[in-house]
Amino acid sequence: MKDISELCDGLADVLEKTGNDQLRTDEAVKAEIAKLKVGSGDTSTADGRSR
Repeated sequence: MKDISELCDGLADVLEKTGNDQLRTDEAVKAEIAKLKVGSGDTSTADGRSR
């Protein structure tokens, strides 16, 4: 039981760090997308014609 407890404790730390890293990545991506939306005042379409 002691070995299993130690293994679980070690995994918990790794999983917590991974979750925190993923959250920061998600937040960074959302922030970059928000910047793109703010600066997207262009109303033309991909082919160069206006909408």
